Amino acid sequence: MLLLLAAVAGMLLGAGCQRADYQFRTYKIGLAAPLSGQAFSEGNRWLGAARLAIGQWNEAAGARRYRMELVALDEAEGPSGARRLALDPDVLGVVGHWDGASVGPALEEYRRAGLTLLLAGASDLLPNAQGSGALRLSPSAATLSRGVGSFIAQGLGRGSAAVVAGPALRDLSVGEALRAGAAEAGLRVLRAEAVPPYSADYRDILERLPSAAPQAILYSGGPAEAGSFLEQLRQHEGWRPPPVVLAPHAGSPEALPTAAAASAVVYWAAGAGDARATNAGKAFWASYQARWGQAPSPYAAVVYDGTNLLLQGIEAAVAGRDGDARGGVRAFLERNVLYRGVTREYAFDGRGELLNPRVYLYRPDGADFPGALAAEVSVATPAGQEAAPRR
Repeated sequence: MLLLLAAVAGMLLGAGCQRADYQFRTYKIGLAAPLSGQAFSEGNRWLGAARLAIGQWNEAAGARRYRMELVALDEAEGPSGARRLALDPDVLGVVGHWDGASVGPALEEYRRAGLTLLLAGASDLLPNAQGSGALRLSPSAATLSRGVGSFIAQGLGRGSAAVVAGPALRDLSVGEALRAGAAEAGLRVLRAEAVPPYSADYRDILERLPSAAPQAILYSGGPAEAGSFLEQLRQHEGWRPPPVVLAPHAGSPEALPTAAAASAVVYWAAGAGDARATNAGKAFWASYQARWGQAPSPYAAVVYDGTNLLLQGIEAAVAGRDGDARGGVRAFLERNVLYRGVTREYAFDGRGELLNPRVYLYRPDGADFPGALAAEVSVATPAGQEAAPRR
């Protein structure tokens, strides 16, 4: 009997050791997305894209002794949300940030903790300094505005423009970038207007615009304000408006019906391409729709790419076993100069800026968001700011 008990105890101890051997370590990726406010629809698509990438990685993980988890926060939480990510030692990288105002304070928290940020939105608040710990996955607001100006001047053959901004401070900032980009492209900026704070009444502006006779209108505002502007533009009598280009934050699936019904030709400017243009992108698009029952946005594809890029960095860092996983992720991203995503190839200069940035113009057509891709503009680096590739 004693021998039998000893044998059973040995088997249990062995089984316990085996279970301990195969316990998984969990590493995490942070997502900072607009999960409230006007851009919540965009933020939910980012959340779906990041979950899809991590789910696919976990399904293919096989014998790896660790699994990945997503930690999502609403970027409206500000530095406190970024601090929570920074204080969690299992978080090895962050992707996201749509609103430029959230980037600066959050980046300081990430930098202190050694976390790498892959910036998905079109912010100009990313420090242009080597070692900032951030990489840009889509063009900055200034770069995007230069692309929009080039599209109007060369693609549409127009010589002048007016800029209309919504009521928020961000709208004014992006509107100023659009004005500068139009001027740099050689367009005459005939008017630059903004509605008062907390207002969505563009009627006075629309009374003044016809006398200026701009050949294009650049609009900066959120989806709801863009819908109000386009609806009031459609109702304005006695004027056939010129083409309208909406800034990135104005685009959303909810704004499509208004944009498609507007009396003017409407374009939406984005720093992200149509994933359906590549085989890998088509597979992503189909997987996303099958899992979430809706189409992803162009920027959701960027978040998907950024999540996969962080996953590659985490694989390399964990395999290195150097004791500093966050540092290993950053070292991987700084060593590898090229990553092929579902919409484009990503390469970064020594400041973390995107090499060979492109701007994409979509025509909302009332069908799947974001509509049909109308143009792709390659934006050159300004003189005196030559981009040096990472070594």
